[in-house]
Amino acid sequence: MNLAAEAWHKVGIYMAVCTGVRDPWSVVKNQLGWLPPGERILELRNGMKFRCRANTPDINQAVVVGLAREYPERLLTMLPPGATVLDLGAHIGSFAILAARMRSDITIHSYEPSSENFRLLRQNLVLNGVQDRVVTCRAAVSDADGLVQLRVGGPTDAFDVSAAPIERVNDDRSIEEVPARTLRSILKDVGTERLDLLKMDVEGSEYAVLESSAEAIAKCDFVLMEWHDDPRGVRNDEWLVARLRQLQFDVDRPRANLLAAARRGLLRSATAP
Repeated sequence: MNLAAEAWHKVGIYMAVCTGVRDPWSVVKNQLGWLPPGERILELRNGMKFRCRANTPDINQAVVVGLAREYPERLLTMLPPGATVLDLGAHIGSFAILAARMRSDITIHSYEPSSENFRLLRQNLVLNGVQDRVVTCRAAVSDADGLVQLRVGGPTDAFDVSAAPIERVNDDRSIEEVPARTLRSILKDVGTERLDLLKMDVEGSEYAVLESSAEAIAKCDFVLMEWHDDPRGVRNDEWLVARLRQLQFDVDRPRANLLAAARRGLLRSATAP
């Protein structure tokens, strides 16, 4: 995505906030850190509602995802009847709710490791009446099954995952121990041989997933992946693109930090405007 396209994307988001949010000023105040502390309900004009934490990325994520500005909307409409969607890094549920509302015939499996994010995820599914079509699991995706430690830097969608113990300082409550599952194991949990759509926003764990679960990735028709800095500081987005191409995917970049991949021959029709 070039600079002009990225700038136009941002303009589109600003316009969506003005026209698609019932209280646009709350989004502006959230950006500036001016909202009263606590949780609030964000209402979109398309009928979606999200319980969000004030002055955090919750509201921004709910707006851009809920108004279909984050992921290619056409891809969801192209999925076959009864499709299975895996949502890794579900945060507070914005993608799962968007997908469930757009396609009443699909099943979404949402995985989220943070306890507070997971609480809001489940509340938001009920708030939007899609709890019966979204299966939730509190777990992290990793390169090995077991337990990992999660350091959450406050109420946010970003965190660090470590298989090694993280030293606690003064009873640091930002550290949580959570189950970790490989993508291969998650597919077994879900009970499917193939995935119609894999969406990943896993804060840097995408490198470990692509390195350790190549055969599981190859069982996906479409992949939507938010990419982040490599925790080891060795790999980058070009490594992710090359790895996906090795696995026989076509790869596109709808946005600077988003990779859209499809089994050879499927991507063009799914991401075309």
